[in-house]
Amino acid sequence: MGNLLFKIYDKQNRKFFYTDLMNIKIANGNRMLDGKKKVHLTMSFENQICPEVSEINYDTRNYTIHQYTGCKDRNGNMIYEGDAIKYRGQVGIVKFFAGAFRCNWRDQTDDSIGEMVVEQMEVVGSESLME
Repeated sequence: MGNLLFKIYDKQNRKFFYTDLMNIKIANGNRMLDGKKKVHLTMSFENQICPEVSEINYDTRNYTIHQYTGCKDRNGNMIYEGDAIKYRGQVGIVKFFAGAFRCNWRDQTDDSIGEMVVEQMEVVGSESLME
């Protein structure tokens, strides 16, 4: 089995970076900030963009992590959790629930990505960019 692939969205700089995550450690902090408990995430990985960086510590409120589904769209783009995809005239958001990657449609229905025709899917955006 290969390593899991992720894209990480930096909310402050409004940019994605892509990584092959090797190790994730989550630590709940006891400090309160703006009425919310502070949560920190430490990631150790092989950074494809900046190889000299092998570990990042950050407040998870500033980043979102999206896992690769294992599928590519009709243009060869990797489909990640949180991506907006167009399929048969509908646009939906890819989510992981009920043990599978699924596409949530605007009409509140959903379809398993594994049951959809990949050649008809197209990544058209990301939920992170819509926030």
